[in-house]
Amino acid sequence: MSEEILSLVKTWLKEELTYAAQLRSLAESLKHPVLRSLFLAIAKDSEKHNLILTGIKDYIENNRPFITEEDLDRIKETIKSHIEEESTSIKELTRLKEQVDDPALLLLIEAMLDDEMKHHALLVQIQKLIAEKEKISDQELWETLWLHSPYHGAPGG
Repeated sequence: MSEEILSLVKTWLKEELTYAAQLRSLAESLKHPVLRSLFLAIAKDSEKHNLILTGIKDYIENNRPFITEEDLDRIKETIKSHIEEESTSIKELTRLKEQVDDPALLLLIEAMLDDEMKHHALLVQIQKLIAEKEKISDQELWETLWLHSPYHGAPGG
């Protein structure tokens, strides 16, 4: 199954960058601010998809370094701050959405609100699942190294 996924991911990696370039070119040729903004945003999403696909590829190819406690602390601090910011943005965009009658402006606000809600949910998932599951303490690291070291620091050989 991993080989099939890897094969698809490698194809999609190239396609996403092609899509991004095409959409960026289209957007830059337009003067309409709503269409220009939306096509540029979708182009950025294709670039984001390329980054996510790269993560899938690296993960399947066993590039999985441990997260140190120091990294975990920085991740927790940053995620906590961004979760709070996303919550505030969601509340404000929801309030604005209810006040807007213009369909083009509403489309932009809804697109932004949708992204903020996705970001918020993803950050909460990262906070709950990945960071804790992947961490390794300095003590665990040294115990693992000691356990698997053939001579436990003594000259050997």
